[in-house]
Amino acid sequence: MNATFRFLVTGALAVGAAVAGVRATLWVGGVFLATAFLPVFLSPVRTRRTLPRQHEPPGPEGPRAPDVPAEES
Repeated sequence: MNATFRFLVTGALAVGAAVAGVRATLWVGGVFLATAFLPVFLSPVRTRRTLPRQHEPPGPEGPRAPDVPAEES
C-alpha cells in the first residue's frame, strides 16, 4: 500500500513538473509549503495546555473513582 501510494505521488509530481514547467511547479510547491502550518495554527490545538479527559465506560463493578494523589507528610 505504501509503495503504491508513493509511486503514484512521485509519478504525479514528475508529470506535473513536465506539463507545467519547473518554475511554475517550484512556485506552487513553495506556496503550499508556506501555508501548510495554517490549519494547526488556526485550530484550538495551539492554545491547548492539557489533554482532554477520556470517558471510560463503567466496568462490571461500576464506575471508577477518580485517581486522587496521596497527601505527603
